[in-house]
Amino acid sequence: MSDIASTASLNHAFCLVYQQAKHKGHNADTWALCHRWEQERSLLQTDLLNGQYHLSPLQLYNTAHGLVGVWSARDAVVLKALALHLTPVVQKTVGEVCFHLKGHGSTRGGARHVAKHLSDYPHVIQSDVADFYQSMNHDVVIAHCQTIIEDKRILKIIQAYLNRCEVKDGDHTLVEQGIPKGCPLSPLMGALILKSLDDCIPKDALYVRYMDDWVIAVKTKTQLRRMVKKMHQVMHRLKFKLAHAKTFIGKSARGFDFLGYRIAAQGIIGIAERSIQKHNERKAALYEQGASDQRILAYVQRWQSAFGLAHTPG
Repeated sequence: MSDIASTASLNHAFCLVYQQAKHKGHNADTWALCHRWEQERSLLQTDLLNGQYHLSPLQLYNTAHGLVGVWSARDAVVLKALALHLTPVVQKTVGEVCFHLKGHGSTRGGARHVAKHLSDYPHVIQSDVADFYQSMNHDVVIAHCQTIIEDKRILKIIQAYLNRCEVKDGDHTLVEQGIPKGCPLSPLMGALILKSLDDCIPKDALYVRYMDDWVIAVKTKTQLRRMVKKMHQVMHRLKFKLAHAKTFIGKSARGFDFLGYRIAAQGIIGIAERSIQKHNERKAALYEQGASDQRILAYVQRWQSAFGLAHTPG
């Protein structure tokens, strides 16, 4: 905790929160925190070191992109500092198979890694967890955190982040399952909770995971059946359910969708149909919302860049 509560750590976290808050309105509590940062930092340090820091309720708002949760500025700084501290710990624990962690390759890197080596593996499993964030069991998450975190003060904050109070339109709800989207801790929890799946993959298999999306490729039908059984055992132990509609088990030559790409034994053969559909739906929604041509073009170019496509005027 001393590292998290250090002046350098909190200052770094505050700068990152401040940068993310630049687009917010003048009533955002980030600006009040900015004006009295030195005093607030001292109070934060005292509370963190004494194990007395308490998270405020998470405020929920309806937006054009769906329901969004917003932490108080103080909480955002603490959670960011905690995430910065835990990131290298989780990276070391999980290893390089988890491509969504910073520095591990991103979606394009994960898809390319699978495509590069898939020709050596005739059989493949591609799957993910149904309602991954929403279905996380808090006891299971804490048990995984306890394997890498000894400081009870840190665990107390993580427990509060999990078992949080959410406020929407004045109604208060105590959350007993699931983790919040948009929090810097959440990708780390997503990486850590599926480590038991990572650990059951044999060394001679091809394996890539991006959060709760994964590919397991093997050379024989016997290995395939064994991995399907192990995968179901892990999901049961973690209290998860597979997204059966998005699961493919069969020959790699048939092709499957992974991280927005269509992949087969010969490599990446295109963009997944679902990715194109979601892209077109988002572009249509921007038109309906009266977005400017510049904003729509910027969105299209970001999408093209994400898939390594050349920018076009369309």
